[in-house]
Amino acid sequence: MIIKDIIREVKDKLKNSGIENAEHETRLIMQELSGLSETEILAHPGKEIEKLNYMKILESVERRIKREPLQYILGKAWFWGREFYVGEGVLIPRPETELLVEAAFEEDFASFLDWGTGSGCLAASLLCERPGTHGVAAEVNPLSIVKAFINLKRHGVIDRCILWHSRSPLDIPISGTDLIISNPPYIESAKIPYLMPEVTREPFIALDGGSDGLDYYRLLIEYARLKLRAGGRLLFEIGEGQADFFRHKVRGEFKLNYIRKDYQGIERIVSLGFTG
Repeated sequence: MIIKDIIREVKDKLKNSGIENAEHETRLIMQELSGLSETEILAHPGKEIEKLNYMKILESVERRIKREPLQYILGKAWFWGREFYVGEGVLIPRPETELLVEAAFEEDFASFLDWGTGSGCLAASLLCERPGTHGVAAEVNPLSIVKAFINLKRHGVIDRCILWHSRSPLDIPISGTDLIISNPPYIESAKIPYLMPEVTREPFIALDGGSDGLDYYRLLIEYARLKLRAGGRLLFEIGEGQADFFRHKVRGEFKLNYIRKDYQGIERIVSLGFTG
């Protein structure tokens, strides 16, 4: 079959199955699986695609129709302008998490802890953009640790990052760090079964924040009291409706610097200052 006919077929199948961004996903599938460059696809719509590549495209569409995340199908996701390997058992990087990177780059830091690193996208982005820094990337999920190692190595920053298998923030033996940054599990346990089908394919351990979604924030704040240097920063991604916990419940050595909204107007990023 020729390119334009395959594009039409893929897009129609995705649309008819209720995939919202069918056109965008069709473009990604074609770029990754057609065996042709984006330029070739655009310039030669009448060109034939090899049968093996066509079969790969059809297989990926069938998997997507069953609501498997496209990132798992392609084996990669894009974050902060870079490509990261992902797969089953690894949390998929989200665009809103890039706001956490933006917030970090407003800070002056030489060392950091990324707790719940997942694919390693946060840690790798910080290390790539700040060559003089070093960090610890902590993660409980062995599948995620494997992908994080591959991604940190791929982007040339593994020599400045300790990858730590962590079951709790309290088990990481560092002290005096400048920045703790985290996109922890923050979905209320009872809400997880009702999420979008694609999200429920992601690891439960990366989603479940306990009965009120705040379990890991409490742990990380307790940990930060012991491990942040005076004047250090604690940066969180948070879920919808969770900002009031930081406005009204966080006291003592921590000062609320700001709460920022994401692209949808949802309060998403929290910055806390540690007075020590």
